Amino acid sequence: MKNRSQIFLFSLLLAGSLGSYGFLHLQSRQISGDRVVLEAEEEARESEVLLPDIRLAKKAVELGRKIVEIAQ
Repeated sequence: MKNRSQIFLFSLLLAGSLGSYGFLHLQSRQISGDRVVLEAEEEARESEVLLPDIRLAKKAVELGRKIVEIAQ
């Protein structure tokens, strides 16, 4: 009787451990996938922040070219 209860408790512990491992493994994959999406969104936001600066630089270059053309 004692031997059966020990085997049952050990099996229960083993099943719980494997179940926890599987759950945590799936959660870590989901979190890493979410991280990739968040990083892509962050890069998109950063490019949006940089675009006004780039537009300003392009306009300045175009204005400089026009001034040089007028001066010649």
